[in-house]
Formats: sequence, C-alpha cells, structure tokens
Amino acid sequence: DAIIDAVGHPKIVNSALPLVKMAGAICVYGVIADSSITLEKHLGPLNFNLLLHQWPTRTYEAGAHEPICQLIQAGKLAAKDFITGSFPLDDFEKAFAATRQPGAVKTMLIF
Repeated sequence: DAIIDAVGHPKIVNSALPLVKMAGAICVYGVIADSSITLEKHLGPLNFNLLLHQWPTRTYEAGAHEPICQLIQAGKLAAKDFITGSFPLDDFEKAFAATRQPGAVKTMLIF
C-alpha cells in the first residue's frame, strides 16, 4: 500500500516503484537534495501516488542537529525514550503492527 523513504535519494524512490501496488503510495520523508529528480515511472504500476514531505526545511533540520547531540551527550536526552519498539527484520509484520498501537513513536527494524 505504501512505501516510506526516510532518506530522500532519487535512486531509492525509483527502486521503490516496482514494489508499490496499483494506486499505492511512495512517501518520501527525507529531503531530496537535488533540485530535480528523474522518475522512472515505467517501473511502477499505471497509477500510484508520490508524496514528498520535506518540512522542516534543511536549515531548521540542520540547526537542530547540534543541540540534540549536546542533549544526548549531556545525558538529558536518550534515543531509547523515543523508540517504542525494536524488531529483527524477519519480524517486519509485527513491527508494522506495532506502529499502529496507541503511544507508538518510533519503531526500529534491526538489519
């Protein structure tokens, strides 16, 4: 139904095309650095949605990195507080189900 790309690289978007179902969606959360991308639409179904969610802007996102790293180094912020589930890749169905639970923040797949 949906493929989520959290990187924003055109190669990843194009590699997702054969995997998306008819009328499904490729959802790009990662900011695409290139000013334009070539979409190899022939690799996908006749109808699909391509959704680009590129907010916050690069400036805001980049500006948050240093303060967040300082909070982590100071022991005031822990990644474990945001990971509400961790699953081996073979349990991807359980991981996906966990994302639908109330209180789910981040679900991690371990490769």
